[in-house]
Amino acid sequence: SEFLTPLSRLSEAEQDDYFRREAIAYMAAHPWRTAQLYGKKLLAFWWFSPQSGLWYPRSWLRLYRIWYVGLLLFVGLGFWAVGVQKEWARASIIPLFGFSIAFCQSLFLVEGRHRWEVEALLVVVAANGRSLVQGWATERIRRLETRSFNEPAA
Repeated sequence: SEFLTPLSRLSEAEQDDYFRREAIAYMAAHPWRTAQLYGKKLLAFWWFSPQSGLWYPRSWLRLYRIWYVGLLLFVGLGFWAVGVQKEWARASIIPLFGFSIAFCQSLFLVEGRHRWEVEALLVVVAANGRSLVQGWATERIRRLETRSFNEPAA
């Protein structure tokens, strides 16, 4: 109540100033806790915040999580393929752009929808991972066909 009491006497602009001063004072007094909280928000940006799914059915969140985990798996494969192909110089703009958005967005409110602008970039990298898996599968099928085709009939 001692924090909220002055708010009733302040205009909206003064309230904004009040919140800013209080936030800066807290961060100056508790730098380690501020860094921890920022880390949690950054993690919530890339994963899911505690309030995810509160405004819609939980089943939608489960489906989205399945999709997102699959996307992240293909993103990992896509970045691995970029590293194998030694194309980091060309591909580095994608993670740099994504992380810069994440770092900036995590200073403010983080909800799932804030990640959507980065997910479009993740889909591009995931396509590289999907292409890698398709190449592996095609090569495996080709080897199996060649082996069974060249083996003598019994």
